[in-house]
Amino acid sequence: VFFQGCGGNNNSSTRLAYERRCTTCDSYGMSLAAAAVECLEKNMTEAAPGKVKAKQIWLEYPLDHREDHRLQEAREVQKIWQETNDKAAVMAVASRYGIRSPYHANAIVRKAAQKATETMEINAMSFGTDVAIVTGSEMFDTISIKTEEGSPFKMTATMGYCNAYRRYIPSKFGFQYTCYESDVAWFAPGIAEKMIETYIEMLKELKD
Repeated sequence: VFFQGCGGNNNSSTRLAYERRCTTCDSYGMSLAAAAVECLEKNMTEAAPGKVKAKQIWLEYPLDHREDHRLQEAREVQKIWQETNDKAAVMAVASRYGIRSPYHANAIVRKAAQKATETMEINAMSFGTDVAIVTGSEMFDTISIKTEEGSPFKMTATMGYCNAYRRYIPSKFGFQYTCYESDVAWFAPGIAEKMIETYIEMLKELKD
């Protein structure tokens, strides 16, 4: 099985000149396949014996809505950015409001139009002593590390981009650090920690 993480725009056709270095799916796909085969030949091990079991749940969690005054401030930053394209002027206004960038302002406006909660599909499948647990999101590595630490399985793989896409899932530190990923994340702070707790509970049930 080949898993590809976030790699930007890898489409075979694009309107952007600087992205035309991958012009055909065939050549790009063959390059990926060759790299995957090389990796498997170096690292292949025998499959772990045991029964295959699976579990699925739907996790509902609040989305990241903002207060009315923050929405008005974000729209003001948006307006200045659209009218002037002057990054220094935009950042001066944004920093006064505690908004980190024009992208953060855009995210605040988009989030305000969202519903209150979102559901996320989580699947786990065990193969004897090994298990894979997946969801449709782009997770911070904290989730993988903490899940693997608390997992009762010999080998635990946590993966995103499966069956859907719920954008970034930052940790609490990610929200505090104020990075791009936390700016545009849909879910409210605390989602990563809730996912870790849910993941470990699912793995313990599968192991029993």
